[in-house]
Amino acid sequence: MSKSSIKFSFDSSSLDKKLKKMSKQVKEVSKPRTISADVVLTDKWIASHTTKNSLAQFENDAPFDGDFSDPNLINESNAYVSSISKYRTMEEMIQSATEDWMASQLKF
Repeated sequence: MSKSSIKFSFDSSSLDKKLKKMSKQVKEVSKPRTISADVVLTDKWIASHTTKNSLAQFENDAPFDGDFSDPNLINESNAYVSSISKYRTMEEMIQSATEDWMASQLKF
């Protein structure tokens, strides 16, 4: 059998438009901003990445009183996160959730 020698040409203008739109979306999502934890740590994300079913359950079941962002509770926060997920630290978990959120915003 011989190899096919089919040749064709195509109009890349629609692809160019899509690439420009994608580039614009990446720039928009990458802008520095403050995002609320409940935006990235959705119930769906928590349920699929931890042993908890929701952000409320994640927060309520924490074995300490206080805010997860309190620097005095960093060790307790990290121990809790590592006991209910594959993440070693709260920061690592939030980073992963933020990356997932950013990817969802790109809608490619």
